[in-house]
Amino acid sequence: MKKYEEALNTIEKSINLDPGDPEFYNIKTLILRDNNSYDEALKMIDKSIELNPEDLRYYSNKAHILSDMKRYEEALEMINKSIKLDPEHLRYYSNKAHILSDMRRYEEALETINKSIELGPDDPELYSNKALTLREMKKYEEALETINKSIELDPEDPGFYSNKALILNDMKKHEDALDTIKNSIELDPENPGFYINKAHILSDMKRYEEALEVIEKGNELAPNASNILNNKANILSKLHENNEALKIISNLIILEPNEGAYRDTYGEILMRSKNYKDAIKMFVKAINLEPDGFFVHESYINIGKCYFKIGNFEEALENLEKGKKLSEERKEEEVVEKANKLILEIKKKEKKIN
Repeated sequence: MKKYEEALNTIEKSINLDPGDPEFYNIKTLILRDNNSYDEALKMIDKSIELNPEDLRYYSNKAHILSDMKRYEEALEMINKSIKLDPEHLRYYSNKAHILSDMRRYEEALETINKSIELGPDDPELYSNKALTLREMKKYEEALETINKSIELDPEDPGFYSNKALILNDMKKHEDALDTIKNSIELDPENPGFYINKAHILSDMKRYEEALEVIEKGNELAPNASNILNNKANILSKLHENNEALKIISNLIILEPNEGAYRDTYGEILMRSKNYKDAIKMFVKAINLEPDGFFVHESYINIGKCYFKIGNFEEALENLEKGKKLSEERKEEEVVEKANKLILEIKKKEKKIN
C-alpha cells in the first residue's frame, strides 16, 4: 500500500506541473488499475483520450479497465476500435483475446491470439497468453507445450513459470507445479501473486499449514490485498479456524460488497461450520451478484449439498442439476462427477424413504 501511495503522489505532482500532458493521466490510470480502483482509473483514461484522441494505446487501456469492471461488450467495442485503426498492432489482438477469454468465448480468443502470434512470432508473452486460453479450454497438454515455448524464448520471466505451475497443478502434477512455482519466487521474491499461486497448489495437496505460511508471506508483501485475504480465509476454514476465517471474509465483504466471490467463500466457510441455512443464503447472494462468475457452477453444487444436509431433497436435486449443467458447459469434469455422485446418493435415499 505504501508503494502504491508513493506512486500515486508522484504522478499527481507531475499532473499538477503539467495538467495538459495526457501521458500523466495514462500512468495514473495504470497505477489505479493495479489497485483495483477501476472507477477512478476509467476517469483518468478518459482524460487521456480527451487530451489526445489519436493515441490508440489509450483506447486499449480503457478496454482493459472495462473488462476488469465486467463491462465486456463495451471493452470489446473499444479494443475493436484500436484494431480497426491499427490492424498490424499485435498487442491489440492480445488484449482482445484476453477480453474474449473473460467472456468465455475461448474459441474466438484462441483465433485472436493466433493472429497476434502471426504478427509477433518471437514474442514470449503471446505464447503465455495462448497457454492460459488453452488452460481455460482444459487443453492442458497443448497449454503446457505452449507455455514451454514462452520459457524457451525468455527463461528469465518469472510469470511464465507461474503460469506453467498453474497448468501443471490442473493436470494434478502437484509436485512438479510446486517445483515450478519456486522458480517464479526465486526470480521475483517480491511478487505477492506467486505466493498466492504456491498457496493454491499446497491447498490442492491438502498441505494447509504450509499454505497458510505461504499466504502470510504474500500478505507481508501486499498487506490487506483482497485476493490474498480471500485465500487466507479459505485456508483458515480448511484448518477449522472458522471464526478467524469468518472475521476476515466479513471485513472483505464490507469493503467490496458487490464482489460475489467473497460471498461464495463466506458460504463455503458457513457450510464447513454446518450452518447450512445461512450458507445457502450466502451462495444465492453470490450468484445474484455475479451470475456469470467463475465460481457459480460450484455455488449451485454447494447449495445442493446444503439442502441435502437439511433434508430438502427436491431443492437439493434442482440446484445440483443446475450446477451440473453449468459444469458440463465449462468442461469441469471433476465437478460434474461430484454432482453425479451426490445426485445418485439423494435418489437412493428418496427410494428408501418412499
